[in-house]
Amino acid sequence: MSPGKTRFLYLLYIVALTIFFIYWLFPDKAVRSYLSFRLKTAHPDFNLTAVQVKPTFPPGLKFEKMNISHNNTPVVDLAEFKIGPDLRSLLSPGTTFLFQADLYGGAIKGRLDWVPKASNQTVVMNSTLSGIQIGSSAALENLIGKKISGILGGTVQFESLKGKAGVVSAGLNLSDFKVEVLASVFGIDHLSFNDISADITTTGNNIWVKTGSLRGNQMDGKFNGKVELKTPIGKSILNLSGSIRLHHQFLADLSKRLPVNLLSKKRADNNEFPIRIAGTIDNPVFSMN
Repeated sequence: MSPGKTRFLYLLYIVALTIFFIYWLFPDKAVRSYLSFRLKTAHPDFNLTAVQVKPTFPPGLKFEKMNISHNNTPVVDLAEFKIGPDLRSLLSPGTTFLFQADLYGGAIKGRLDWVPKASNQTVVMNSTLSGIQIGSSAALENLIGKKISGILGGTVQFESLKGKAGVVSAGLNLSDFKVEVLASVFGIDHLSFNDISADITTTGNNIWVKTGSLRGNQMDGKFNGKVELKTPIGKSILNLSGSIRLHHQFLADLSKRLPVNLLSKKRADNNEFPIRIAGTIDNPVFSMN
């Protein structure tokens, strides 16, 4: 065998052995503990756990069965979360990380740009959500207190230099949505919508719904307003308003159960009912006025 081939085989052996030991001896527990510590340092009420962390190729990390909780209440469960640097960004002043997560039968994909500046560091995140089955989220179902189902998609952006603690902007779409309602009030067991969409901005403890719309077999509508977040989350204050247009059959069914004066508040020009949602997430108050 020629000296050149021998050197190449030795080099290949060393590289293979290095990759093997990096994978085999990867400090899984130390990485999980460090990331949990960093999250708690920045946000003491949050906790991060993962069953296992593995290195990946191209260079990155893969978290299996990753859970994020707030005050010991589960917020999100990720079956798998992968993150790694965009190798093209290593030659630029900033760093870009690409990430992907499997969440409730769907996926989240995006990029995180970290740009150093003289006065402060800028963090910008852009992500896309698709096929997320919200009915599989025990945390969301417990928060609402009713059985729900639907498929969530859309986009989410974050910019660290806007506002005191950054600003989150999102354009979300929920299809085939169904939620239980109080049969003692409406005489029906659920509301369903073919499509619900909303443009949302979060600043500090406030969630602003700039434009929202819903379309279904029972009714169509539009809404906007604000949700002021409190601790615990169920105490968050609702201040939403809008209008709904009830479809003929649904209106006929409701007219047999609700007071006549309540249904008489519709606007004559477009056949819509003004609505308002106040109270808290635990105890919402609905009114038509």
